[in-house]
Amino acid sequence: MSRGRSYDYEVQVCREGRWTIEAILADEAQAVQTARMRLATGAVEEVKVVRSRTMMGGFTTKKEILNEKRPATKEPPLIVTGNADGAPLCCELEELYLLPARMVMGRLLRLFLEKFQVTPTELLHNWTYARKLADTGTLMSTALYQVAQVHAKVLDVPVKSRLSELQPLADRALARARDFAAERRRVQLPAFEAGNLATIGRRIEAELPPEEGGFFFRALLCQYLTSAGSIGAKGELALDLLMPDLDPRLAMPIEGVVADSLATADAVKDLLGPQRNLGTSLAALANFLNGRGAPAGAPTTFGRIGALIAEGRAVQCRDVLLERLLTELSRDTNPLDRGNPEGEPKLLEAVIAGLRTADGALLGGKRAQIAVARRQIRIRQDHLRRLGLHDQADAIGAEFRKLTI
Repeated sequence: MSRGRSYDYEVQVCREGRWTIEAILADEAQAVQTARMRLATGAVEEVKVVRSRTMMGGFTTKKEILNEKRPATKEPPLIVTGNADGAPLCCELEELYLLPARMVMGRLLRLFLEKFQVTPTELLHNWTYARKLADTGTLMSTALYQVAQVHAKVLDVPVKSRLSELQPLADRALARARDFAAERRRVQLPAFEAGNLATIGRRIEAELPPEEGGFFFRALLCQYLTSAGSIGAKGELALDLLMPDLDPRLAMPIEGVVADSLATADAVKDLLGPQRNLGTSLAALANFLNGRGAPAGAPTTFGRIGALIAEGRAVQCRDVLLERLLTELSRDTNPLDRGNPEGEPKLLEAVIAGLRTADGALLGGKRAQIAVARRQIRIRQDHLRRLGLHDQADAIGAEFRKLTI
């Protein structure tokens, strides 16, 4: 208070575009320090300190004495990752929505999907994210080009020719998501909730042609998933919808979202729980897929998925997890135990035992056989090189490559 005047200092912060008063202090230096400390946490985008001067008669004036913004951080560019190996030869629009195509999308567009925390199913059905992908510029065109390269090799046609066939399919998928966003209110449906799925299914069947009903249901499902903030949470939200008596036609797209959420290595690590090394992780996953139960310490979510797989109600989840297992097993340059190379043979034996089905075959068929053989050859090569027998190690590798080409 000075000569009939009093001063207060408001510390204002901006979070996600909304301003709030964080504190009102009597000391200017303390207010400035508090504002800058809030900004340094990274939790707010901008801070202000506003001085309020109040006269004895109640008249108040305000003056902004500090306004600072969080320094802009340059995000890494969104690029295509992974590869398009095994990309299905999609010729019809509906084939883009099936698991094989979604798995390739998940690999190529991983950085985009992780940034916005969406699944491939959502990308195909939610116009908000489909438009963001289209607006990235070269991301979608680069992914399509990589797929066209794989297809061109299989079909023995020019890449440009195959790309000219894929581009219209992608454009139609974008247009379909856009049209749904514009017209979804045309079909009046009850709330999308676990207890109303059967009713929604019947209403869609009654009001829409069969070729549009499936897309409409999946698009509504994707709207429902927006309440979850991460891919993992969306998978769990979808898992909660898979009631035992749910119509299989409705269960399949819901289970597809669960499968989408399992497609990354981090997701599988989270499901398996703490494991000593890659070898024990792969062995645990192999045993799980063969119906031998979830590993000790695994979250309950894994057990629920395992129960669905055992009942034959989660084929897409099984396929995604098997693909993850075989991908990791095929990377023979990635040791099963980085800290103990000598223990690699025993770990590989444990993985093989986990992969053995009841009839003695390997889960994953020929691909699993080749991956196991490659690991065995690499272990043998490492042993020979430790003995100084580099030529013999190279010869074994060359001979194996001849057999697998």
